[in-house]
Parts: sequence; C-alpha cells; structure tokens
Amino acid sequence: MRIEMKYIGVPLAGMTNTKRTVILTEGSNVDALIQSLIDDSPGTSRENFKSVTCMVNRQNAGTGTVLHDGDEVFLLGILGGG
Repeated sequence: MRIEMKYIGVPLAGMTNTKRTVILTEGSNVDALIQSLIDDSPGTSRENFKSVTCMVNRQNAGTGTVLHDGDEVFLLGILGGG
C-alpha cells in the first residue's frame, strides 16, 4: 500500500525532502512506517521519534493506528519551547 508522508521538525539523517511516498504491506501501522523511515535513513534511530506527534488524514493518531492505502501521515517534531 502507498502512504503519503510529510514531516517537519523530525531530524532524519540523509532526508532533505519534507514529503515522500512510502510503500508498506497491507495492515501496517504508524509504528511500521516509523521503522521503515529508520531502516531507510542510516544514522536515524527511535530516539529521533521520541517526542513526535503523528496525524493520519489530519486526525491525531498513535503508533498503533492501522494505515490504509492512500493515507496521508504527518509527523511533527517539537520545534521549540517557551
């Protein structure tokens, strides 16, 4: 299945685009998407996703949220505080 992924504020080694298409197997969840990003980005680890907010189709989602073909996933890292 094809997932459209966008991210901002998530430091992923070697990733310069803020948008990409990821191919996952049917029934995959957000955690599988994150693992796919880690596997495809040497130097990136789970630590990069420790405080990331995830949205699927513009709705808050957890790592266990099951994805479907054509879903749009947005990962938002902490951009600052204050």
